[in-house]
Order: sequence, then structure tokens, then C-alpha cells
Amino acid sequence: MGLGVFAAAALALILLARVAPLEPQAPFDSALARRLRKQAPDFVVLGNSMVQTRFDERELDRLLSPAETCVLGVGGSKTAYWYLALKNVVLPAGTPRRVLLFFRRRELTSPREKATGPFRYALGRVSRGRDRVLEAKLAPPAREPVERLGYELGRIAPFVRLHALAEPLVLATAQGLAGARRGAARRRQQRALDRVFSTDNLRNADLEPASAPAEKGDFDELVGASLLPNIIELTERAGVPLTLVRVRTRRAADGRRQRSAYDRDLDAYLARRKVELVDMTNEAWERPELYGEGDHIAPRFKKTYTKLFVQNLKRVFR
Repeated sequence: MGLGVFAAAALALILLARVAPLEPQAPFDSALARRLRKQAPDFVVLGNSMVQTRFDERELDRLLSPAETCVLGVGGSKTAYWYLALKNVVLPAGTPRRVLLFFRRRELTSPREKATGPFRYALGRVSRGRDRVLEAKLAPPAREPVERLGYELGRIAPFVRLHALAEPLVLATAQGLAGARRGAARRRQQRALDRVFSTDNLRNADLEPASAPAEKGDFDELVGASLLPNIIELTERAGVPLTLVRVRTRRAADGRRQRSAYDRDLDAYLARRKVELVDMTNEAWERPELYGEGDHIAPRFKKTYTKLFVQNLKRVFR
């Protein structure tokens, strides 16, 4: 009897979870889509805070005039965001002369990085709804059986939807019981939330330790499970040249980064796919004193860096 009641309650919860609304996502950034349609930039510079802290868009426009650029440096973004941005915002808006996508380390073959859990919310800004390609790539690979089992169970019984549905009610109830989340107390609470999601904290999301564990599996497995082939296919279908730019990290500037087997495999793959790669690892003009926090360029050198990049790598803007 008790076991039957438990099974019925579990089944009811699973059914309720399956019919519950999907997890909330940020609203689609229609303003950015309109801006790109109106501006029709010649060059789109895409990446995370490695782009955000390096390029001053007005200075780039001045240096490349009459060509126009759009700098889409979104702190904390990774390949899932870049894929959706290209598919739903950049390429539908027009046909730029070139897309320059900046990356570090193994970002291009890490599809789940900054794309699951609480990070998934931000993908809504560049999402037009369900994307089956992305969903397939976000599933843990078969070589990680425990993670894959958890993922598949989550699809069968998506209790995270119930959590997302109930959380606002729980918070509202807690605030009501606490009583006075009004006036100064409410403003303090909002400021605390704003600090959590501030631009600086988004940039800090890109401060990855250089010793971060490498993905398991050989390169062919990694690239096959990644969004890199899909990003390349999107630009190929649109007839837009894609240039991938490997960021010069602080370790490289200090002479502490060595070329890895992964780097060689990635370079060979891109050569086979006829995708231009600009490797900045040994670009000595990007001096150590230009850096600020982590691999970021210090804010006071942002315009300086923009000028130096165009002076030394103007060939990529063609």
C-alpha cells in the first residue's frame, strides 16, 4: 500500500514536471537584432570579455573607416551563445564581409561550458525558441556515463521545471513572512542582486584558471561533439568568411604558455575546413603591461589595444 502510494505520487510529480513550462530564459534581444539590420556592419567581432575588454567600437570604426564594425563582446559567453548569436541575430540581419570570433584555450570544443544550469538563462537573448542542434550538443557524451545518465533522467523527469515554477512563489512567501522587504531593505536586496549580475562579474566569469582540467577523449571526439562544426556550417551557408582568433593569454605574454597537441590538432582541423585562423600567441606587440585582470586588457589600454590590433593585424579586415 505504502509503496503504491509512493509510486503514484512519484508518477504524478513526473507528469506535472513534464507539462510544466520550460525553464525561464532572458527575453530575446530584439534591440540588438534591429541595430544590426539597420547598421549592416562590414565586420562583426564576436566573443566574450576577451573581446569586451580589448576593442573600442568607435575607435575601430574610426581606424577602419569607411567600413563599420559591430563588437559583440558578451562577458561569460561561450560557444552555445556564439552559435545562437550567429544563427538568430548576426546572419539573419545581413551579410557582413567577415565574422571574427575570438577564443581561448579549449573553448571551441566545450559546448556545455556556461550553457547549462543558471547560465542557460542568458541564452534566451539570442534564442528564437527550441534549438535541436544545441540540445543535442548539450547532452554529456557517452564516454561520461554518470553525467549522461543524470541528463537523460532529467529529460524524463524534468523536476528543474517545477523548481523554476515554484521558486518565485517561495521567494514571495518568504518576503511576505519576513514582512518588511520594503523601502530601504528592498533597495538593499535589489542592489545585492545587481552586484551578482553586474558586468564586472560577467567578465570575471571568463577568469578561468590556466590549469583547468582538459576534456576527456581525443580531438576527433571533442570536435565532433562540439558546436564548432555547426558554427562553421552557419557561416559557410551564409557565404560569410569566418576568421577564428586565438587570444594571446597573459601566460603566453609572459612566455609561460607552450603550444599543445590540442592546439596542433585544432589548427589542422581548421585548415581542413578551410577556416582562417589567426594565432596571436606569439604576437609580441601585445605586451604584458597591457593586461589587467587575468587575460583581460586593462581598461585604460582599451583604445591603445584597438589601435595596436589594427596596426599589426589589419589584414583580417578585408
